[in-house]
Amino acid sequence: MKLNKKRLLLVLSGIIILLMASYLSARAGGAGSSGGGSSSSSGGGDGGFIIYLVFQLFRFIIVTLPFPINFITIGVIVLLAVLFLKQGKDKVQEKSVYNNIPYGEYKQKKIKGYNSFISNNSGFNEDSFKESVRKSFMLIQDAWMKQDLKDVRKFLSDGVYQRFNTQFKMMQILKQKNILSSIKIHDVFLDRVDTDGMYDIIHVGIMASMNDQFSSQLDSRLNAGGYNEFVEYWSFLRKRGVEKKDMFDVPKCPNCNGMLNEGIGEICKCPYCDSLLNSGEYDWVLSEITQADDYVGQNPKVMTNSSLRAQVDRLISENNDFSVQLVEDKASNGYLQILTAKTLNDPKIMRRFVSDEYFIKVNAEIGNDRISYNRLFLNDVSLIGIKEDGGYNKLFISVKASYQRVMTDGNKINIIDPFVVSDTNIVVMKRSKKAGETKGSLYSHNCPSCGGKLDDTLDINCQYCGSVLNNNRIEWIIDDICSITEYSSYLSESKSEFDYSINPKLLDSMYDVRDFAFNNVLAMIAADKIFDESEKVFVDKIAKKWGYNPKKIQGLYKLAFSGQLQIKMPADIKQKEKI
Repeated sequence: MKLNKKRLLLVLSGIIILLMASYLSARAGGAGSSGGGSSSSSGGGDGGFIIYLVFQLFRFIIVTLPFPINFITIGVIVLLAVLFLKQGKDKVQEKSVYNNIPYGEYKQKKIKGYNSFISNNSGFNEDSFKESVRKSFMLIQDAWMKQDLKDVRKFLSDGVYQRFNTQFKMMQILKQKNILSSIKIHDVFLDRVDTDGMYDIIHVGIMASMNDQFSSQLDSRLNAGGYNEFVEYWSFLRKRGVEKKDMFDVPKCPNCNGMLNEGIGEICKCPYCDSLLNSGEYDWVLSEITQADDYVGQNPKVMTNSSLRAQVDRLISENNDFSVQLVEDKASNGYLQILTAKTLNDPKIMRRFVSDEYFIKVNAEIGNDRISYNRLFLNDVSLIGIKEDGGYNKLFISVKASYQRVMTDGNKINIIDPFVVSDTNIVVMKRSKKAGETKGSLYSHNCPSCGGKLDDTLDINCQYCGSVLNNNRIEWIIDDICSITEYSSYLSESKSEFDYSINPKLLDSMYDVRDFAFNNVLAMIAADKIFDESEKVFVDKIAKKWGYNPKKIQGLYKLAFSGQLQIKMPADIKQKEKI
């Protein structure tokens, strides 16, 4: 039998315990007992008692064992103690959120929330659901290459649709195409199931690979590509307990069976019966796509906070259509449309869903710079603050985005950010506590009062019913967008006014300084998509130096050399300096 360090420690510990037991039993009622009483009464507590035992142990060894065995035994004990403490320290250092990024053959874990979900959805078929996920993945890759979402629009939330649509507009400005080939799905697995008001959300991991070639006719510096092997988490939403009607295979309206051969556009409505196809009433709707490093870095304290739960329950009691996922979807949608309005110098794009005051503020900024985005992702969108404001509710939603800014001047560009970088802003939304059910969403070009189709216009009155569109008595309206620093300052001054709030630092708290630093080192090394042996040795050396176990973070390596990592920084200034 191989006597490794753990076994040796156990054997010697056993010997020491036996020696101490024989020593203490021989001394029962004698000096040892008296000494123990004295130590206890002096207030040393557990720590004093342990020190006493260690002292008695060494005393026993020195007095009882002959020289030099006594000193050799003490040396062995000290050495084992050092090794034991070091091993414990190494294990603590090796812990990291990056250890949780899947790679290779995925081993299915217990799915959080699954049993409760099944009890409310007895007809759910996991294999059928996974097959729908696979189909949606392949259909979306094809739609992405064509820059045309008409065939997948019916199962995309408004926010996810806007993410793709915004990127298409940026790609058109920069004359970019993204050609994907050899697409292969290696595994699809359920990771977590959440309940959100009247909705269920299934978070699904997709392990896939493909050849990914990104090219620009405008500037070759924007070209990138190669073989990618990655994990993404797709979140699907559906109303609880409704009968499933297939939207992935059949090009028909799930409500009236009208043919949707021509697909649908920005307004996700059936042209025959006006049903909102992506409402979650009929089938699963893709409501979020999260990269693996962002997914494992989500802080459970943000998502499962009891105070948040209590306030969400209050919002649902006021309006049973309320859902955290759906309001976060509106926030991400609006955030991206505002960026698009600035890029295209077109304030009409955002007018209908922002307050008058915020429109004046943003409109003053439009036209100052012609900034476009080579790569634009939303890493995480999270509700972090709730407060009552008179007869209204105010929500504070963090939006973490990654991008590479490019200044355009005709056919010339100036690259502002040498790498894809990340930043966090807070979207402030406001709606009446007695809003009631709406017939549409401003964020998908529908009048919430009558459901009529809306065009981009500076006119804030519905052309059909005449109602004021940016009326926060009926719809969530964006009241402001501020930096996380501005929000932190505002929160510190008026925290007592909030019904729920978290410290914005918690958004990054799953990462420590070394995690940010190591991520950024990998992102820079992988910028050329080449990972030769010398770079691998260098990366492993840094990993070990900073306390990681390279074997446990292979998932992070794969993300890096598939071009999936961005330069990340926390909001905290002192942490930034350390990084």
